[in-house]
Parts: sequence; structure tokens; C-alpha cells
Amino acid sequence: MRWVLTAALIPMAFAAPPQNPLIRLAHAAPPEFAADALLRVAENAKLAPEAKIELIEEAFRLAESAHFSLPYRSFRTESDSRTAIQNQAYRLHLDQLSLQTRAVRDLLPLAPAKARRHFEEIRFPQLPALACADALIPDPASFYEVLGQVVQGAFTPKERAKEEHVNFLLGYLSRLTAPVQLAPAARLVRTMNLEVATVQFTGILESMESPGRAFEATLADLQASLTEEMRPAFAQYDKRARTTNLPCKDSDVETNPLWQSSDSKAIFEQTRARQPDLLQTVSSWNGPFEEKCLIYRALLDSAKGPDFDKTLAAFLEYLNSSNMVQQSPVEWFVPAQALYDRLHESNSAHAERVLSAYRESGNPILVLFAAIEETFGSKRPAWIGASATP
Repeated sequence: MRWVLTAALIPMAFAAPPQNPLIRLAHAAPPEFAADALLRVAENAKLAPEAKIELIEEAFRLAESAHFSLPYRSFRTESDSRTAIQNQAYRLHLDQLSLQTRAVRDLLPLAPAKARRHFEEIRFPQLPALACADALIPDPASFYEVLGQVVQGAFTPKERAKEEHVNFLLGYLSRLTAPVQLAPAARLVRTMNLEVATVQFTGILESMESPGRAFEATLADLQASLTEEMRPAFAQYDKRARTTNLPCKDSDVETNPLWQSSDSKAIFEQTRARQPDLLQTVSSWNGPFEEKCLIYRALLDSAKGPDFDKTLAAFLEYLNSSNMVQQSPVEWFVPAQALYDRLHESNSAHAERVLSAYRESGNPILVLFAAIEETFGSKRPAWIGASATP
């Protein structure tokens, strides 16, 4: 069955983008999912360069409307908390910054001048001040990785002879304002191996203020990214931060753990005990979105035969009725993708049944996800990062 759907979605002649059924499905989904789908087509389908460029540029524009402006990451191990689930959502890289830098990266070998122009159009998000309570920190690494590629690959020999690429790099380094930018910027400067860039970076490092959480959460990454020439400036940065900051304690971090209310604890224990008529109880339970999805997943892990299909139908009915899809579509998508990925990676026969149910769900996100999986499988550029599956 898989090859039939694949052939229907991506004909052998690879029609122009507007006639491609997969692209039409993308246009019905929220912007971050549409942008990801268009990039997947451009990265994997056998299209003419002009068609790929058109798709990449449209994805770049769609990414501007993504619900997340930039990715965040956890700086410590988290589990069974809303913070851990948010971390999974960010690891999908469906935020504006990740999608737009990915588009520029895809565009570079096809149209270097356009890639450079689009990179300059990226509005770098405002980085929030971090508090000791924060469990997630901004992760702008992709921006600096792609900046390095633009510097190396998007300037003509004539422009390079005038050192325009160096001035381009220095202009972006001069905008460093937050500790979370330091490690990726240090790696960029190390890769460029330009003395003038090293001098500028060390000057910024020496003078940057680093409040407690920002300093502690980024310290290990920054230390691992430094060259020997940067270490004297780092010593000053480190000394000033340790002198002026009150250290954050582990207990300060707010992770919003799950299963805290009496109702949540009761349904959790009922699930562990596999009480009879549990599916009906769960379906009528008005619990938090994250907890209810985890309960459904536990039921699906143990269900067999007709019980699996019945439980899956109840899970999809709940997803389709949840207003989380409007509030935060990427977080809404995490449990749906996690379910399929776990079954697929374990070679479970249920994986195809889940994908078929997604395809017939009528939900634009799930229908698009099923079509992409049928067409390309899990082929994504390795640099995008790990999936959200815990």
C-alpha cells in the first residue's frame, strides 16, 4: 500500500509544485507544518532547481508565522513534567528561526545570492532575560551555523577580494548581546579562523554581563567551544560573573511536574492497575492535555486487536476536540508523533494502523504527517536534530 500512496503524491515526472498533492496538503496546515513540508519536498524530491527554489522561498515566508519564534532547550535532564514535554516540542525545530535558517541552508547550493539576501531578512528574535526559575533556555545555534555557511558560500570572488564576507561576519558578531549566543558564536569564530573575528569576539566576551541562570546554563557549552586565544577573555568573563551573581540552586528551577492534583493521581493509579472500563473513564476525564495524552499512550501500549483500534479512535477524537491545536499546534502534535515514532522504531505492526488512522482523521496536521511519512519516511537532514520522541 505504501508505494501506491507515494506514487500518487509524488508522480514519476514530478509535476510543478502547484500541482503536487503533498504541497496542497501542506497549504491546508498551520504555517510551521507547511514550511517543514515544503522544505522536505525541496530536500528530497527530484525537482528542477527552479521548482526547489520556489518551494524554499515559500517555506521561508511561511515560517514567519510560526507560533514559536526560536527553539529552546533544557540544560538538565527532565522527565514527567510540562517542561520536558515543551522540550520535546522545541526539538522538532518547527520554530521561525530553525525553519528560516534551514531554508537558507537549503537555498545556498541552488542560489547563493538569494540565500544571503534571505539570511539578512531573518529577524533575530529578542532574547529574554533568564531567571533562576527557568528550566529552558533559548538555543540560537542554527543561526550561527548558517551564518558561517553564508559567509563561506554566498560571496563572489570579487566580493571576497574586498573582504565583504569578513565585514558581513563582523557585523553579526557586533550584535551579540546575551550569554546564550556566546557558545555558538565561539564555534563560528573558531571555524572561520580569522584573527579579526577572534579579536572582536574576545572583546565582546570580556565585557558581557551574564546573570546567574544565563551564566550557569551556558557555561559548559561555552567552555567546550573556546579556542586558546579566547581563554584569557573567558577568565575575565567567568570571574566577573562569579563575583557579581548570586548562584541559582537546583531547587529554584520550576519544571511544572505532572500528576500533582488528586484527580490526576487517581487516574494515574487506575491506569497502572489496568482497572476495567478504563478507556471510558479516561475519555470522560477532564484532565490536563499532557497528562491525558500520556494516559492514552499507556493504554495504547498495552492494547491489542480491536481494543487497540478502539483506543486509537478515542485518542484521535480527543486530539481533534482539544483547543491545544489552536493555542500551540507544535505541542499538540508532540504526542501524536511520539506515538507513531515509538511504534515505527520498534517495528510494531500497529505503526501502519496509526498512520492509516492519521491519514483518515481529517486533521490537516495529521493528514500531512501521514503523507510525508508515506512519501519520504523519516528522511530529514541530520543537522535538524533529534525527533521529539522521548
